[in-house]
Amino acid sequence: MRYRPSSAASLLNRNIWVYGLGGLVLPFVGIKLIDLVIQFIPGLR
Repeated sequence: MRYRPSSAASLLNRNIWVYGLGGLVLPFVGIKLIDLVIQFIPGLR
């Protein structure tokens, strides 16, 4: 991996987008997928 010098502000901005957005959206998508799988298992609902 190559080192690319960048400012702290740009690193923070990139990390907020990548981890913040992923941390907010990904759990909802995962929960919905689990719900869809459980829906098709007979006897659980």
